[in-house]
Amino acid sequence: MEGRKNKIIAIIIFAVILVLILAIILPKFPIFVVKKTFNYAVQNLVNVSGLSSWLVKGILVFILIPFYWALLEVSKLNFQLFNRKKSHKKLGKFVIIAYIGLFFLTMFFLGRGTYFGHMKGEATKYYAVTPEGIRFFDSPGFDPKYGIELRPVTLDMMMKYQKKTMGMQPKKIEIESAKGIEFFDPITGEPKVWYYLDNEGNYEFCNGP
Repeated sequence: MEGRKNKIIAIIIFAVILVLILAIILPKFPIFVVKKTFNYAVQNLVNVSGLSSWLVKGILVFILIPFYWALLEVSKLNFQLFNRKKSHKKLGKFVIIAYIGLFFLTMFFLGRGTYFGHMKGEATKYYAVTPEGIRFFDSPGFDPKYGIELRPVTLDMMMKYQKKTMGMQPKKIEIESAKGIEFFDPITGEPKVWYYLDNEGNYEFCNGP
């Protein structure tokens, strides 16, 4: 009987300590989550869009206000037998889930025309050369239609692809005199004219490689 009494006392003490810990931690929990969410969202949105980090931060400060309210509602301790604000808690959970879905959808739409990360330049798209042309995907693996293993996009590959898409195929340049021809970009130093030397020593010039 004494042992059972001690167990009950130990359980009560543990419950009281747990409640006290939660009472200390939970008020700080929403701010902690919002800070982590804010930093994570800023890093990923800037990386995938190339937008100014100041602009993204300014927008997120206002957008995350309902999210913060939802976290406060969900993390509240309530010991009332009849909770009149139970609907607020349900609404808070719905808001949190909606924010998660909205973030993923935003990342998808912002990343549709992005092939490299803004911060480190890492490849964010993968491609396969198929009979239909080049097909792009958001993750590594295999083309689900042709079974071709996907490769990460590269700078050289994307330059050629975009030039072809825009109809910027290299064209032959008729050069009678080198005077007045701009062979290099005066700002970047990049070549603007390419040449080919045949077996007879004749030069052919093009405006691309």
